[in-house]
Amino acid sequence: MDPQSYVGLLRRWWWVLLLGCGIGAVAASLMSHFQAPVYQATTRVLVMRAPEGPLLDLGYMSDSQLADTYAWLLQTSDVLDKTGEELGYPVLPDQVMVRLVENTQLIDVIVEADDASSAALIANTLLSTFIEENESLLAGRFASLEESLLAQVTQVRAQIDSLQRDAAQASDETIQEQLAQVEEQLAALRQEAENFQREIIDLEEEADFQPLVPGFYSSRPTPSVDQRSEMAITRDRLAEVQALLALYQEVQVSLSVPAGAPGGAVAHSDQLQATLALYQQIYANLLGNYESVRLARLRNTPNVVQVEAAREPVRPVRPRPLRNALIGAMAGLLLAGCVAFLVEYADSTIQGPEETTRRLGLPVLGYIPDLGSSRAAADRGVHLLLDHQAPALDCYLFLRTNLEFAAADKPFRTILISSPGPDEGKTTVAVNLGAAIAQGGKRVVLVDADLRRPALHRPFGLMVSPGLTDWLRAPTHEPPPVVETPRDRLAVLPAGSEVHEPLDYLSSPRMAAVLSSLREQADVVIVDSPPVSLPDPSVLVANADAVLLVLRPGHTRVDAAQASVEQLTRAGGKLVGVVLNRIPRDRLEYFGGYMPYARRYYLRRQPDAGSATIEPDPGPDQAHGD
Repeated sequence: MDPQSYVGLLRRWWWVLLLGCGIGAVAASLMSHFQAPVYQATTRVLVMRAPEGPLLDLGYMSDSQLADTYAWLLQTSDVLDKTGEELGYPVLPDQVMVRLVENTQLIDVIVEADDASSAALIANTLLSTFIEENESLLAGRFASLEESLLAQVTQVRAQIDSLQRDAAQASDETIQEQLAQVEEQLAALRQEAENFQREIIDLEEEADFQPLVPGFYSSRPTPSVDQRSEMAITRDRLAEVQALLALYQEVQVSLSVPAGAPGGAVAHSDQLQATLALYQQIYANLLGNYESVRLARLRNTPNVVQVEAAREPVRPVRPRPLRNALIGAMAGLLLAGCVAFLVEYADSTIQGPEETTRRLGLPVLGYIPDLGSSRAAADRGVHLLLDHQAPALDCYLFLRTNLEFAAADKPFRTILISSPGPDEGKTTVAVNLGAAIAQGGKRVVLVDADLRRPALHRPFGLMVSPGLTDWLRAPTHEPPPVVETPRDRLAVLPAGSEVHEPLDYLSSPRMAAVLSSLREQADVVIVDSPPVSLPDPSVLVANADAVLLVLRPGHTRVDAAQASVEQLTRAGGKLVGVVLNRIPRDRLEYFGGYMPYARRYYLRRQPDAGSATIEPDPGPDQAHGD
């Protein structure tokens, strides 16, 4: 399709497009009106990596990987469930969206809710819950160490307090009690040291024999990040336990020497003072170890900081009535356009001149606009050619000219006009073509051979009888009863009286004699035949020099037109072309853009005072009859 065809399509379907656009906009507006408002609150988070060398997996990630990981963790079900427990109502995954700020370590947490205050509250609570969960998650590897050290610090502190109370009242019984406590602590420390040694051995074995390829093992260690972290922590803890074990052994030796013994002649109070000093040293070591573990945890834990708290939104993010109305209008327009295209291209009727030529193999010789169906339009069947302001006059003059070119060196004397079916305007074309040829200076006789539905006499206000059938039935040698019309050089042979077998009359030898007699009286004989759907045109084409097929775009089916061409060709008819009749005036692509310019041109002219008209007798509307 060329651009002009698209313009014609738009002119025909503009009301459907406008209706679809309006329906879409109204439907979207109604949906927006009944849709519950949705508010959106945003809080911003800064993720910073651990300041020291990493002991945990998260420490080995790049900045972008770390931000991506936390963005995923923010939407886990555990965080959402705990947030819902704290708020007292559930937080759904669809309510939370996480967006990374490009080229930064910032994360935007976006929360949607039906209430503005709820949206801000959920966002802030979600982030605080996540920070707590993150700290507890990353501190899990240090928790057992801290708890163990803290218990030992508490125990040593209690022993120091006990020694300070018993130093003034030292006795063998007191020393034995202290010695029993030391031996108990030594046993616990030895067991703890053995456990750490076994853990180190297991980790080293796992690293030494980790498979690189399924089924094959390598003796070279390939420890993972978790394994390296676990071995480093376990070795550090083993060294601390061994140092404490050495100090407790000194305490055991100190308490085991009897008071006043050779090489150990000391008073009980002096023994307790020496033991107290060793306990204080142990206490100091335990405190140092405890603080070292805490510092390691803090240094190896990435920081998550809320840099911008969520605030209550002023207006909802959804629905947006104006935007939704525009989207609905566009969707309705698109849907209406699709419907228009489907209807247009699913139509099995003749649509345009290019399709007509392609489907039928015949040129289009004439384009006749629709004259309307009013009484005034019906009267234009003849006096259109007398009204020099009517642009439709040129359409018949063009048809006359195209027929003259098609005739070449031998002008057409007998022209048969038919159509695939009724209501396609073949009679209108026959009448106006005859008037156009008569206006060119030739005498024309119009013959009404449609004996089943005669209509050629009506535009001129004539009687249907006497006519063709009366002459065919009468055994006379008189000329056919041709009736002159008010138009110069234009005569009509009406159909005549009604007959029961019109095909027998049209196929009789006297019909050929009628046409031969009329050719002697006129330059051109135009025969208005029945539609090709009847057998009548097939017996008439043998007596015609040219056959014109009248088609009505949007009404004549393609298969009917093709069958008509095949039937007329098989009967021996000389099809010279097609006339597209009753073309809607808004389909200007048929005229190649001529009609708008012609209409403006004729409107500029002054009316001719001497123009004549023909006043037909009252009759039924036959502007486009057969």
